Amino acid sequence: MKNIPIRAASVLLLALGLAACGGGDDTTTDGGTGTTEATPAAVTCDSTLFSAPVTAPSTDQLTAYAKTYTGVVGEYNDSFEFVASGPATLVFNADGTATLAGASVQPSSVCVDGSGDAEQIVIHWGEKVGNTYSNHVDLLKNGSATGVVDAGIFKSPGSMPS
Repeated sequence: MKNIPIRAASVLLLALGLAACGGGDDTTTDGGTGTTEATPAAVTCDSTLFSAPVTAPSTDQLTAYAKTYTGVVGEYNDSFEFVASGPATLVFNADGTATLAGASVQPSSVCVDGSGDAEQIVIHWGEKVGNTYSNHVDLLKNGSATGVVDAGIFKSPGSMPS
């Protein structure tokens, strides 16, 4: 009976060791060349948030979208014109983490939606209300981003018409 805490600690250390060396990662195949790309264990995709099929991003996809997205936040007025209320910066990192206006955000879901020129990475975080989260940003293939964040609507240049 005295060995139970030691056994539990051993199992915990084994699990941590497997996680640290990539145990449990998902992989995607690169189209038949025989190589695979791992999806980092911390990145998950909640497909229930979408009506179309989505996947967890590969390491290469995360790296391709990792950048600083500089734009504005604001709202649309009664004439459907976007009225900026201030600057905003979203930094998306290759490990799937992000910051908004310098504050760390913990993505609850990071998914690849679409393919080819229509491919985008969609990140969700914040409070889950029904079948969505309070914050949702699309990182677009053209290098821009758009979405809804606590401060309002986030837009970077090239994301959508004014």
